[in-house]
Amino acid sequence: MIPEQCRAARALLDWTTRKLAEASHLDNAIVEDFEKGLKRPAQQDIVTMKRVLEQAGVEFLPADGGGPGVRLQRGGAGTEAGLKPSELNAANDG
Repeated sequence: MIPEQCRAARALLDWTTRKLAEASHLDNAIVEDFEKGLKRPAQQDIVTMKRVLEQAGVEFLPADGGGPGVRLQRGGAGTEAGLKPSELNAANDG
């Protein structure tokens, strides 16, 4: 998972960095610094954040020509929660 995928996954779920940190049992600064590209956390912390996001309903997509991405799982957890793509904006990237 790269920082951009982490931010996008949170946006799909309408999660703050704090919510992801709490769900991952990590300090909020770890999530914030990772997403801002300031520090790369331990690989295990990245794996944990990704697993938590996947359990919440996010699917991570490989870099097939246009770069890596994320989407909500079809018919899985999280499809009822989060924001519609048309609702994504800087104001709800908390």
